[in-house]
Amino acid sequence: ERWRRETLNDRAFVQRVLTWFNQEPFHYSLDAPLLGRHAVDDFLFDTRTGYCEHYASAFAVMMRMAGIPARIVTGYQGGWYNALGDYMLVRQSDAHAWVEIWQPGLGWIREDPTAAVSPARVQRGSLDALPSPRHALDFAWLRSLRNGVDIAQQRWNDWVIEYGAEKQARLLSPLGFERLTPSMLVLLLFTVIAIFSAIVFPLVLRLKGPTEKDPVRKAWRTFTRRLASAGFEASPAAGPTETAAQAARALPADASAIRKVAGLYSQSCYSPNPPPLHRLKKAVGDFRPAKKSAKM
Repeated sequence: ERWRRETLNDRAFVQRVLTWFNQEPFHYSLDAPLLGRHAVDDFLFDTRTGYCEHYASAFAVMMRMAGIPARIVTGYQGGWYNALGDYMLVRQSDAHAWVEIWQPGLGWIREDPTAAVSPARVQRGSLDALPSPRHALDFAWLRSLRNGVDIAQQRWNDWVIEYGAEKQARLLSPLGFERLTPSMLVLLLFTVIAIFSAIVFPLVLRLKGPTEKDPVRKAWRTFTRRLASAGFEASPAAGPTETAAQAARALPADASAIRKVAGLYSQSCYSPNPPPLHRLKKAVGDFRPAKKSAKM
């Protein structure tokens, strides 16, 4: 009542209250202490610590006590622009409350008492206005990283959760098909599956079996392939000695080289002191058998 008598008009009274909020030891905090039954009194005269809803409610009560119509407005203030998705990300932490007062001839005028206490809340947002992190992982760079990867959630919302009949019907609009009926969508699906199968299935058939990792076995396989190219097919059931004996009879001109490769292979597999691997590889590399003659 004294402030009301000392001010010339409503505008001066509003400024008097905002100045008081600014000069008194009020603090902005998201961890405000609990208030009792008379919440406004407890806040104004005892705790003096709170967030936007505390300041808006107290300011509205003070305006009404002075005969100025006032109402609390809640919404969002701030946000984070995601350049990757070209959209504004507004989280629950951007929620805000302020006050509108009625001025004859002007209508509802916005007043934000929180700005009088913590200008950073309005300029930078609620989280950046806090004097210290809320928890051990509350870092500005981590929040920016989390906001940046929100584009994955946004794409999921657009293309999965909100992927309704309207978007399905306009799926091929970039290709000139303005709308697709359900039967056209089914036909399109089967066409894509058929084309995909025609491309992938032959590739699957051409896939080779498991790669031979043992270099000794790999060298022996190369040797048996060269025997086969010369006209001798080694039996899978025959051991290296038996294979060498049969191949030597079939390819007598290469008998010495065949026995040499078979001997090195046997030693590499079964001897406690195997020869160096490069000897077997060189013997196989040098082995170039002649074609088996028609008489043979």
